[in-house]
Amino acid sequence: MKKFQDAYDLERFSKSEEEFEAFYKDDLHHLAEELEEKRLHLLRAHRRPYWILLMLTIVAAVYIYYFLEWTYFLAIPGAWIFYCLFFGISKEMKFQKEERMLKTQIKEELLKKTIRFMNSNFVYKPTYFVASKHFVDAHIFADAFDYYGGNDFVEGDVGEGEERTRLFFSEVTADKLVTYEHRKRVRRWREAAFQGLFFVADFNKQFEGLTTIVPKERRPSWFSRFFTKRDEEILKEMETMDLEFDKTFTVKTTDETKARYILTPAFKKRLMEFAGQQRSNKSNAKYRKKEAARQGMNQMNGRLVPKKYPKPFKRAKSYFTFLDGKMYFMLHTNQTHFESNIHQKIDEKMFKEYYQDINRAMQLVDDLNLNLRIWNK
Repeated sequence: MKKFQDAYDLERFSKSEEEFEAFYKDDLHHLAEELEEKRLHLLRAHRRPYWILLMLTIVAAVYIYYFLEWTYFLAIPGAWIFYCLFFGISKEMKFQKEERMLKTQIKEELLKKTIRFMNSNFVYKPTYFVASKHFVDAHIFADAFDYYGGNDFVEGDVGEGEERTRLFFSEVTADKLVTYEHRKRVRRWREAAFQGLFFVADFNKQFEGLTTIVPKERRPSWFSRFFTKRDEEILKEMETMDLEFDKTFTVKTTDETKARYILTPAFKKRLMEFAGQQRSNKSNAKYRKKEAARQGMNQMNGRLVPKKYPKPFKRAKSYFTFLDGKMYFMLHTNQTHFESNIHQKIDEKMFKEYYQDINRAMQLVDDLNLNLRIWNK
């Protein structure tokens, strides 16, 4: 059954939580339980040898304390070293391989099914991501990054016929290499300028020029240094004459007349409402910390460089760009999306977060009326 919204009677494409819960119960619940059992089996198999070795260590320590000389205690760390060298490393490698296979299975069997439920026109490519060209075109951050990557690329049409809107999105990370010298010692690390979801969609008005909309900062933030001087030259700040909007966002444009053509009073209101809805950010920091501890180092330009894993934002930040008939939306969350973890339970809560992230694409079309074609684009 089609849902409609607004005075234009446009079809609404985003899914309600009730629809998702019904879908999970009917289509995902059984598969999720099977994979959860597999996850628990992997963890138990991985931990069992260490628990056995720990119990043997305690028994050996007690026996040595009462019946043998103290020098025999040296055999205990030797036994641990022997186990790690001849058994532990191979078991850890096998465990990591099985963990990667489980993550792949979750994406192929469960996430792909969730994406098809959200929109049957969507195509999902787990190892792809939005090209860096689009990130540069958005003119939100500098175009020179030492690392740009991502995954979980989704693309397709929302709607049908002349009213369909083409969009694509993925998780994206853009890092800069930071160098710090102190007392002749040089330290380098990767620092995320942006980490979150990046959406690109056809806009419902044909126009030329560039307009960016970013959250208003009370004082320059640390990542403001990533903006290019070129952008400062071509983009001029403007006021929209909407006190609440100007208090929330900073608008910059190459052409004020065309910017006002885009930012009608009704559209500014919808933009404010949409950005407000996207602010909630359910942190997966608990699992990120464990994953980061295991990854440790990241490859960059042929060198091993440590990466800083900052805390996820309590409130996500929304950035918008309008360029030559396209709309770019960046949701800066400072955390990963669509990623499972061996320590995270595979259940409805996990997939509800996936549903909310995918649903943002449909809300983008619904709430901003991107499939409204009264301007004859």
